Amino acid sequence: MAQKTQKQVPAPQGVVDKTYHFFEWALSAFSFTLVFIVFEMQAYTIPTGSMADTLKGAHFRLQCRQCGYPYDFDYLPDRNYGRPDNTTHTENIPIIPNPPRCPSCGFYREPLRLLYRRVGDKVVYQSSDAAQRWDFDREHVFPVRRAERVKAPDGKIYTVPIEEFWHWQDPSQLEPVMKGDRIFVLKSLYQFADPQRWDVVVFKNPLEPRQNYIKRLIGLPGEKIEIIDGDIYINDELARKPERVQNELWMPVYDNDFQPITPEVERFNGHAWKQPFINVADSDWKLNPDNLTVFRLHSEPDRIHTITYDPQIGNNFRATYAYDDPEGPTSGYEIMPVCSDLQISFYIENSESVGRIGAGLSKYGIRYRAIVDWSGTARLEQLDESGVATILQSMPIDLSAATGRVRFRFANVDHQLILQLGDNKVVHDLGKLADAMGPRQETMPEVTIHGAGTMELSHIRIHRDIHYISEDRIERAGPGDPFQLGKDEFFVCGDNSPNSLDARLWPRAGLGNLLSDGTRHEYRMGTVPRDYLVGKAFFVYWPGPYKPYNNTKPAQWMDKTRLGRLAKIFLNIPCVDGMKFIYGGGS
Repeated sequence: MAQKTQKQVPAPQGVVDKTYHFFEWALSAFSFTLVFIVFEMQAYTIPTGSMADTLKGAHFRLQCRQCGYPYDFDYLPDRNYGRPDNTTHTENIPIIPNPPRCPSCGFYREPLRLLYRRVGDKVVYQSSDAAQRWDFDREHVFPVRRAERVKAPDGKIYTVPIEEFWHWQDPSQLEPVMKGDRIFVLKSLYQFADPQRWDVVVFKNPLEPRQNYIKRLIGLPGEKIEIIDGDIYINDELARKPERVQNELWMPVYDNDFQPITPEVERFNGHAWKQPFINVADSDWKLNPDNLTVFRLHSEPDRIHTITYDPQIGNNFRATYAYDDPEGPTSGYEIMPVCSDLQISFYIENSESVGRIGAGLSKYGIRYRAIVDWSGTARLEQLDESGVATILQSMPIDLSAATGRVRFRFANVDHQLILQLGDNKVVHDLGKLADAMGPRQETMPEVTIHGAGTMELSHIRIHRDIHYISEDRIERAGPGDPFQLGKDEFFVCGDNSPNSLDARLWPRAGLGNLLSDGTRHEYRMGTVPRDYLVGKAFFVYWPGPYKPYNNTKPAQWMDKTRLGRLAKIFLNIPCVDGMKFIYGGGS
C-alpha cells in the first residue's frame, strides 16, 4: 500500500515575523548588556576588609552575647584558617585565634582553647588537659593547617608547616562566614569627569596591575598630602569630609540602648560592667530608672546638672575597629592612638519647654560646650580651666517644631563644632590649620551632658570619627613628612586604616608597561597613576546574606556535594538593610 505523505504547510507570515523579531530583540539585549558591562558598569566582590566598615570583605556577622549590639568581624582565610585567599568556609566555624570585642559595651567573647600548636615536628603549645580532650571530645576539635614564612638566624626565609587544634564547647561558638559585599562600579565615569576627593575608587594595584584594589581617594594631582592626628591635610589645610561621607564614617563608642544581661561578668574590657555615665558633684540625673535605657532629670529650670562619660568604665576613645583582631600586631586596642573627633547624640523630650539642654566635648584638653535654651537660643562655647565660658557662636532658633521627642546632636569633627536640634543647626569653624585647636596632646577627651529643668533623654550614643593611622606606622605622608603628588598621580587610603595596604605603605615603585628595551616603565612609590583608575564604586547591591540554616542537618548534608552546595544558596536570606549607596566627594 502506498504510503501517504504529509503535506508541509508553511508557517503564517505573522509567526515568522514574530520569531525573527524575538531573536533580533534577544541579540540586541545581549549586545547592549555586553557593552554596558564592558564599558559602563561592572559588578565586583569586595575581597578583604581594608575598607570596612564602609565595605566588607568575607566576614562574620555577630551580635554581642551580652548587650545584643550587632557588628561585623573580619574573616582571614589564609592567615587564620590556612585556606586560599578569596575563599570561604561553607559551614559554621569558630573564630580564631583571638575573640572579638563588642564596640558598644566592650564585652570580649570567650576564647577557644588551643589544644596543640605544632610547628614542623615540634609541639610548641599544649594545654594541661589537651590529652583528655583529644581522647574524649574529638568531635569538638577544629583543626587548622597552614604555613608561615619565618626568618632563620642565618637570614634565610623558610616556609614552615603549622598545625593547630582548637577546642569549641558548644554550637553557639560556631559562626557562618558571609561573603564580601558585591558592588556596582561605574567604569567609564572618569573618562568624562575628574575624580573627586573622598570617592571610593577601583584601580589597578600599582604593585601588581593584574589585581584590582578598592580604596578611598584622598589626594589629587599636584597636591601636598600630610596626615596629622588622623586627619587629612591638603596643601597645609585640613580637608573636611562631605556630610554624607562623614555620616558613613562615624564609628560606635557607646550605645546606651544596648546593655548587658549579666553585667557582673569580668569580661567587659577586663572588668564588670556598669553604667559609664555618672553624675558630676551634686548633679541629680536619674540614670536608667526602672531598668529603662533613659536618663531623667527633674530640677529647677535655672540649675545645670551634669553627667560625664567615664572611658575607664566604658570603651575608651582609642581608634579601635570592632572589625579587626583586638589583639592583632597592627590593631591591638591598647596601642591605638586616641581619637578626639567625637559626636554625642540623643533624643530629648521636654514637656515643660523650659530650662536648658546641652553637651560638652573636649579636644587637646580644651573643653567645648553646646547649649540650647528653651527660650529659643542656641550657642557654642569654649571653657577655660576654671570653667568660665567664652561664647563662640550664638543665634536664635525656632523651637516651634521641637515638640515631643526631638534629636539633639553635638559634634567636634574636622575642626568644626556642630550643634543640631531637630531642624536647627549651628556650626562654628575653628580653622583649617593644624594648630587651629591648640597644641596636639595624647589625652582622653571628655564627653558630658548638661541639663536644667524636667526632661527625659533616650537613644544616647557616642561615636568617633575615622582616624587615619600615621606617624611611625607608615612610609609616607605622616606628620612632618608631607608627600607631593605630581601630574596624573593620586593618593588612596583604606577606611579600615590599621589594616589597609595602601599608598601610605607601598614599599616599591608601581609597574607600568613593558618598554622596547625589555624593562618596565615605573610609577612613583605611593601613587596611583590616572591610567590605572578603573571606576567609581557607587552601590552595594548584594551584601553578604544571612545563613540561619548553616548549622542544621539538611545544610550539612547539602554541603557534601557540589549540587547540594549550589542548592544551599537558596536557603540564604538576603541582607536587604545592607544595600546602600556608596558616597564620595560629589555627595
